[in-house]
Amino acid sequence: MKNEKVIVNKSSHVVAYSEAVSLMNIAEKISITKKELYPENIGSIITYNILVGLAIELFFKAFMIIDRDGIITKGHNLIELYKEIPKKYKDQFEKYYIDYIKEYKDFIGVIAITISKEMPNTPQKTLSDKRYSTFEESLESYSNEFVKSRYLFEDVVDTDWIQIDYAYNYGNSILKALNKTYHDLVSKQS
Repeated sequence: MKNEKVIVNKSSHVVAYSEAVSLMNIAEKISITKKELYPENIGSIITYNILVGLAIELFFKAFMIIDRDGIITKGHNLIELYKEIPKKYKDQFEKYYIDYIKEYKDFIGVIAITISKEMPNTPQKTLSDKRYSTFEESLESYSNEFVKSRYLFEDVVDTDWIQIDYAYNYGNSILKALNKTYHDLVSKQS
């Protein structure tokens, strides 16, 4: 069911947060640099995108638990979950996101893969059309990559290329912004 609400223990935000941080830490450990962006690292790239998406989802659900007395929305669509986050948190996400992206150089890697019996043609599209200048733009871009990365093998066919974005600097910035906002919120409640 779309947007199904469930009630969880009001203290379980700590569990959702702990899971999100664990996923965030693993994603940071497996992230590869621009110099390592080779097709043989596709597994790490795909896994990174999946971990970032799952961590974002769990952070959002932690905020829902705190703000809505244990009522969360089921589902994995990051944009739909984000729509349910109060503006007061969204403003903080944006503020911290802008601070964190300054730590990184602007980089978006694009990997194209195909399985073919013959030498394939060069992919037509080589640049990412995703945007990462704001938290919301970055979230929209990551939401798409999260879905695509989970089932990428289904899209790899022998007649066309599948392309996947890898923007670890922006993924890390999203997660750091969510983490900092959560810390701020919890410290105010203590």
